[in-house]
Amino acid sequence: MQPSDPRFVSSNRPLNRRTAYLAARKTQEINPTVQRQLAAIKAKHTLGLPLLDQIQTQSSTVTHVQLHPKQIILGIVAATSFIAGLLAAIEQSMLIASASGLCFLLSTTWLGLTRRHNRQTSSTQSTSVALFTVDNIIAFDRAIAALYDTREKAEQPPHDSELQHKLDKLKSILLSIKAQFVRIHQLTAKSDATEVLSYDDQFYLNACLQRYLPDSLESYLRVPQAARFTQAVQGEQTALDLLLHQLHLLHNEIDQREQALTKNAAEQLMRQQRFLEEKSRSSR
Repeated sequence: MQPSDPRFVSSNRPLNRRTAYLAARKTQEINPTVQRQLAAIKAKHTLGLPLLDQIQTQSSTVTHVQLHPKQIILGIVAATSFIAGLLAAIEQSMLIASASGLCFLLSTTWLGLTRRHNRQTSSTQSTSVALFTVDNIIAFDRAIAALYDTREKAEQPPHDSELQHKLDKLKSILLSIKAQFVRIHQLTAKSDATEVLSYDDQFYLNACLQRYLPDSLESYLRVPQAARFTQAVQGEQTALDLLLHQLHLLHNEIDQREQALTKNAAEQLMRQQRFLEEKSRSSR
């Protein structure tokens, strides 16, 4: 047997294909789009619905269009004329059938135009009171989802209660900030925000969504994960400590704007109470 014979193999130990060494398979990289979707799902599982979904749900409730009495009357007229025309056609009364058909056509056309006008009016009103733009809300949601990117491998020190407390605090403050924006949207959806909030306040709230909070999270993620929790960045503060401090500052500033809106809503109720008390005294 020649050593170079391709039909044979030689080895200094037993050969077994089941125990033979297999080259490590190369891990396939996940598509970036799929990666972002996975991160968004993980963020949703941890912090609840994205801010955009919560605000859109609130907006659909606030901007629900109720039927106007005119629309109800037109609907009754259309239904009555349709039934009358159908009965007239059965009785072969062409004059009544034609008149009923004309009445049905006019009432349905008028009803359609009325509903279209109401939808356009409602859409214009909801757009005029909208405080947050969709692009800014999406930027906020993407920044939070980036924290839960599955490409980030967990390298946290095990059984570190202090670190776990800080991570729980991070989750809590992000949930609180998201809830603040939802409440502010609710307060401004039923009234003009410019009456209470100055232009600077409106700009600041939108900047928090678009730049301030996303920039803080992005800067935090630039720090290598192994150094975020242990390596001091400024004094004795780690990257996680600095992030918590920045989020705390944003939370306080947002809270001041929310308190102003809440106070304005309460003042409207107090004015109504004073009005009713004056009417009650004058009637005695």
